[in-house]
Order: sequence, then structure tokens, then C-alpha cells
Amino acid sequence: MKHAKKCRYQHSAPETRPGIGENIFQVDIPNFDKTRAAQMASELWFGELKKFGVGQENKFTAKIRNRPKMPIGHYTQMVWDTTRTLGCAVVGCPQARMTFAVCNYKPAGNYREKLIYEKGNPCSKCPHGSRCEQGLCVY
Repeated sequence: MKHAKKCRYQHSAPETRPGIGENIFQVDIPNFDKTRAAQMASELWFGELKKFGVGQENKFTAKIRNRPKMPIGHYTQMVWDTTRTLGCAVVGCPQARMTFAVCNYKPAGNYREKLIYEKGNPCSKCPHGSRCEQGLCVY
């Protein structure tokens, strides 16, 4: 992934990834184990739910999006209902003294006033041509 190789802890410019959401993560160790860095990123992002919650209505509202010091957008992007494609890269960055992880989600999520996901039985609405694995629709 081009952006990860830049080794800068900042989001890529939205115009370089139209319709694609992005989560970023860094560990302040240059050649940290890449699998462990990916795990840590996922745990941190998903952990926003337990830490901050999204409310019973399960909507990405302006209220939850703009809460000070209570981020939830990494979690909501990870679980966004209509996202179908995920790509991640983890890169060691010796000059920047860090290991950098980037995940891209297509199509992007986090649309205001939209459901984060539809509640129901896992895999009950998997698209034709996909299969159910561990409660997720997989192509």
C-alpha cells in the first residue's frame, strides 16, 4: 500500500482514495512484529465500542461523531454494514522510528445519520456468490 510506505502518521488525502475509508495506527518501535502491530491496531479500533459505545439506535450520528475525547469512527468504519472490501498494510519505518499500519475500507462508511449495521442473524443477508465464515459474508 503506497500510503503505508510513506511512513507518515497521517491519513492519506481523501482525493487519493475516493469512496474509500481509512484507519491508521502506529507503534513507536521501528521493526515491531507486523502481525502483532495489525492485531494491536484492530484491538484498539474495535475497543472503541466497549470504551465509548454507539447507543441503542446504532446510528452514526453527529452527536457520537463529534464527542470530545471519545473516538468511535475507527470502530464504526471496521464494522460498517455496506463495506465489502478490506485491505491492510503494516510497514516498518526505521527513519521515522515506528511501525505504521493502514487499513482501507471500500466503500467507505461513517455516513451521518445512517445505520452502522443492520441488526439480525449473522450471514442472513449474504450476497449471492458469497459464503458465511465465522459470522461474516466472505467472497
